[in-house]
Amino acid sequence: MAGGGKVLVEIWKIVFLTVCALLGWYLLKHASKNKGWMVYNYENKSIPYTFGILLLFLIILMDSLWISTPSAGLMFYLIFTWFAGWLDDRYGTPFPKGLKGHFTYFLTYGKWTTGLTKIILISAAALLGLLFSEVNGGLAAIAAFSVMVLSPHVCNLLDTRPLRVWSWGLLHLSIIAVVGYYKAPLSLVLAIIIIHMLWGYIEGNKRAMLGDNGAAAAGGILAWILVHTTSTVFQFVMIFFYVLLTGTAEKVSLNTIFEKLRKVVVLGEWGNKEEAGTKVFK
Repeated sequence: MAGGGKVLVEIWKIVFLTVCALLGWYLLKHASKNKGWMVYNYENKSIPYTFGILLLFLIILMDSLWISTPSAGLMFYLIFTWFAGWLDDRYGTPFPKGLKGHFTYFLTYGKWTTGLTKIILISAAALLGLLFSEVNGGLAAIAAFSVMVLSPHVCNLLDTRPLRVWSWGLLHLSIIAVVGYYKAPLSLVLAIIIIHMLWGYIEGNKRAMLGDNGAAAAGGILAWILVHTTSTVFQFVMIFFYVLLTGTAEKVSLNTIFEKLRKVVVLGEWGNKEEAGTKVFK
């Protein structure tokens, strides 16, 4: 009887999350149009850049439903990281770009950019999150801080076409499921799959984009999961790839790389199917 009751509770959690996700998307879609939270995407179509708001809400909701003691560190880190991206969405400019670009622009012209504000806010959010987490000092803290700062930035770099961050997140979670030491309950796994499917549908059909706020939130939750479910050694391995990707993006456009690597489905092809099909028939 007790076992059956527990199953019903887990089913209720999934149903409740799904209803909240669908209702949240409906409300957000209309609010974005009314508030003018729209932007032109790479196809020059006007769509909301606010999917990150829904993503942030659903992450917090899942943490509240499935974690017996919701983490204050996660709340601080995720909300401030999302807010940093939101500021860049609202007040940022197309130029300068990249970490080097923002610092060079400031040193050359003495003008502050929202990109620099985002860097400082995310770094502060990472420190605040670590203060309220169970991460020990030393190398573990250095690795955790680096992951929590770099992951949102990497997601922002990838968010130039639909589903690239979605694919990056799927790749991350798949790897963590193999190498991580935390075994999530089946109901939580199903909840994550449902949210990922909703995200894929909305972004894949160009109903909304992540925006900097969504990329920051996605990078933030991936970083938090990575830090709290994998070894310090593995985190340093990921840091190496983050730095490599960041350094590459400073020298050459990632879009150029993805164009040359269309067969790499996980990172490039899913976000460019329509474009690829058009070029084939031309």
